[in-house]
Amino acid sequence: MPTAHLAIDLGASSGRAMVGVVDAGSQTLKLEEVHRFQHHACPTPAGPVWDLTGIWGHIRQGLGQGVAWCHEQGVELRSVGVDTWGVDWALLGGSGELLSLPHCYRDPQNETACEKVLEKLGGFEQLYERTGIQRMAFNTLFQIAARYENEPQLFDAARHLLFLPDLFHYWLSAEIVTELSIASTSSMLALESGDWDRELLEKLGLPHHMLGPIVEPGTVVGSLCAEVAEEVGASTQLKVIAPASHDTASAVA
Repeated sequence: MPTAHLAIDLGASSGRAMVGVVDAGSQTLKLEEVHRFQHHACPTPAGPVWDLTGIWGHIRQGLGQGVAWCHEQGVELRSVGVDTWGVDWALLGGSGELLSLPHCYRDPQNETACEKVLEKLGGFEQLYERTGIQRMAFNTLFQIAARYENEPQLFDAARHLLFLPDLFHYWLSAEIVTELSIASTSSMLALESGDWDRELLEKLGLPHHMLGPIVEPGTVVGSLCAEVAEEVGASTQLKVIAPASHDTASAVA
C-alpha cells in the first residue's frame, strides 16, 4: 500500500506543507501541496524577531490539512518533518519553556558582534580553519555573541539551544534533538569531529552548556504528542522525523 509523509518546508518569508505519497511497488512519488502561507520578521526595540506563534499556527494548519487530504485519498500518513532557513535559534529553560522570541538573522547587531569575534580570534582565517563556513555576519556564532553581550542572564537560565526546525520538532513531539545539517550552519561545528567546537566557544568566552547531542538526518525524533494529534485529527502513532532540517540541505538531497 502507498504511504504518505508530510514535509513542512519553511523559508525566511513563506512556508508550505507538502504531502509526498510513496508507492514502493511502482517506485513513484506523488507530491501534493496542502497549505501555503507567508510570514515576516517583526521589528522590536531589541531587534527584529520571528512571529513564532504565527508560524506554529500555520504548521498545525498544514498538518491538519495533510491529515484530511490523506484521509480523502485513502492513504496512511506515516510521518512529518520540518526544514527551515539556517542559523536562527531559540533558548529553552529546564521545563521546556521558550525564554525569548528568536531574533531574525537580519538583526544589525550581528555585524558588530562578527567584527569583535574575528578580532578575538586573530582574523577570519582562524575561524574558517576550524569550522569551514564562509564569513556571514548572521551565522549563529555571531548571533550568540551579540545576544550574550546584551543579555547574559538569558543564557544563565537556558538549558537547551534549539535551531528553529528542532524547536518545531520539539513542539510536535515533546522530544529534543539537534539535527546535523541545521547545526552545520552555525559556524560552531569542528570540521574534524563534526561536533560542537566547545574549545572555540570557551576561547571566545561564550556559553556552550545549552548545546545538546547532534543527530543525523532521518532520525526518528518521536511520535506526535497527544495535544497536537487531537487538534489536527491525527494518530499519536504518526512519527516526527528530522529531515535534512536546513532547507538548502533538503533541496540538495
